[in-house]
Amino acid sequence: MSAEDTIRAGHALTGSGTSSNTLSYDYAALLGKVATLKPCGENVSFDSYLPRIGIFTRQIALGDWGDDWLVMTFEEPFDHKGDRVSYCLIRVRWDGCPVGSEFCPVFVLTHVHGAIAEKRQWISSDFQFVSWPLMEFAA
Repeated sequence: MSAEDTIRAGHALTGSGTSSNTLSYDYAALLGKVATLKPCGENVSFDSYLPRIGIFTRQIALGDWGDDWLVMTFEEPFDHKGDRVSYCLIRVRWDGCPVGSEFCPVFVLTHVHGAIAEKRQWISSDFQFVSWPLMEFAA
């Protein structure tokens, strides 16, 4: 078995549907960085839109799901289930593998009715959970 085939294990962070009192990350250094969402096989319908390149534009808190969500604005927006998706929210799935790590599975939430622009504070119901892809940074 090669290193590429090795299953990586870790402690899953709370995410969709669960409150978060776990370790939180400060991603100020990642703002303005380009990254790629890559398919992981968890949601085949969403994976068909991946890989997708985007830039991290801000870090926000979801009142009931933690304060370390990154807004990723896509270079090329796309239509998904009747909505135009120009950005998504990203949060790391595994404790100890923050966004920017070599191996980085993430939660992805999309907007519901432009929640980022319409509000100053957000909760989970402002967004829709869609997938668990992998995050990769440009070399």
